[in-house]
Amino acid sequence: MKIAIIANGTIKSNKFHKDILKGTDAIIAADGGADHCIRLGVSPDYVIGDLDSISKKSLKKFYKKIIHDKGQNSTDLQKALIFAWRMAPDEVIVLGAIGERIDHTMANILCLGDFSFNIRVMDENNEIEIIENKKTIKGKKGDIISIIALTDVENLNYSGLKYAVKRDFNVYAGWLGTSNEMLGEKAAITLKKGKLILMRTKVK
Repeated sequence: MKIAIIANGTIKSNKFHKDILKGTDAIIAADGGADHCIRLGVSPDYVIGDLDSISKKSLKKFYKKIIHDKGQNSTDLQKALIFAWRMAPDEVIVLGAIGERIDHTMANILCLGDFSFNIRVMDENNEIEIIENKKTIKGKKGDIISIIALTDVENLNYSGLKYAVKRDFNVYAGWLGTSNEMLGEKAAITLKKGKLILMRTKVK
């Protein structure tokens, strides 16, 4: 099962996001993400959040699909991810999680580390995910690859990237490996223990 979550960040390319949504089995709007649904011409299966950012128009249009979660100890995206987890998804795509509020964007990315299922944050230029063991990266030659160690990481290895690390490299939480490049259409990152934030920026 493939689930899309639409958050309340920036959505610029309607076509990109519509194409992504066509291939999903369920759509969850995180609070104000419901407003994006109206603009994109899609109907969410669920709308979840504390309802502090959703418009009156969306409240009225989607009132039968609303799950009002008043809790203030989690963000609307976290609430949507927890709800998605209960549906036992194979993959979750998060749209609208990158925006002008840097605090919201960072919170949206960092909260991915709390979940063990396959989650990708996407917009028309970027893909972001958490990896814990091995990841084959698919893209284009020249795509920019950056990683951040979310925890201490043991035995980190790259292949298919311009700048290599020495074999079985150990890094500490917060370590940055930025602006690497894919040498072809595939690359790989492996690690024995820990969590990494993996970011791919597409070449124009």
